[in-house]
Parts: sequence; C-alpha cells; structure tokens
Amino acid sequence: MRRILFTLIFTLAAFAFSTPLFACEAAGANTHVGNIVSVNPKTRTLTIMDMATQAPIQFALNDALMIKVNGLSGQVVVRYSGEEQGKLIATQILQ
Repeated sequence: MRRILFTLIFTLAAFAFSTPLFACEAAGANTHVGNIVSVNPKTRTLTIMDMATQAPIQFALNDALMIKVNGLSGQVVVRYSGEEQGKLIATQILQ
C-alpha cells in the first residue's frame, strides 16, 4: 500500500511540475501562455512572463486588444501573427 501511495504522489508531483514547460506547445502554433507583467498604453504593448521559458515576451496590441487587456491580470493565452520592431503582433487574448 505504501508503495502505491508513493508512486501515485510521485507521479502527480512530476506531472504538476512539468505541465508549465509544455503549456505553450500544447496551446498551439503562434501562441504563448503566461502571466501579465505589464500593459503600456503609450506604446500599446503587453508584456507577459512566458510559462515555458520563464522569459518576458512583448506583444504589440491593436485598439480592440488594448481595451480588452485594460484591467486584466493573471494568466493569459496570447495568439499572435508575425513580428514588428521586436514585438510579436497579438491577434487574440484569452483569459
């Protein structure tokens, strides 16, 4: 019984700690998953801390997405297409 319990706990812990590493891959192509670090209305950018790489990623936002992210916090899924001046161009943001 102890062996089964240990195996179950070990398996669940391994899964829990490995899930963030595959979050962006599981979300699909041209998609990043992470926590909002900042929203800059002047430059119309959103910065998230990517779950897979633990690095900040900056997205350029259009007017509609800028309104949508106003007041958002926590984890988001950002879909993008292409890059412009070092920033990925966000096309959709899901919370």
